[in-house]
Amino acid sequence: MHLQLILADRCASCEAAEALWRDLAPRHGHTLEVLLASEPAGARLVRRLGLLSLPALVAGDKVRAVGLPTAADAAALLRALECEDRC
Repeated sequence: MHLQLILADRCASCEAAEALWRDLAPRHGHTLEVLLASEPAGARLVRRLGLLSLPALVAGDKVRAVGLPTAADAAALLRALECEDRC
C-alpha cells in the first residue's frame, strides 16, 4: 500500500516519526512518500484532509496515525494495512 507521511518543518517529533515510518513501512511491503506541509503537495493534502496536527500518516486517502507512535503501535498498524490491502 502507498503511504504518505506529512511533516512540519523543524519539528522534532516529525523527524522521529519520519525515521520510524521509513524503517518500518518497507518491512511490511508498503511504499512511503514523505511530504512537507510547507510545500504545495503537502499543503493541499493538509487542507483536503482537514489536518490540525502533524506528523500524520495517510493511507488509502484516510488519516491512519497522527503524532509519533511507539514502534509496536506503528508495526501493528502496518500489519493491519497489509491485511486491508490483501483482504
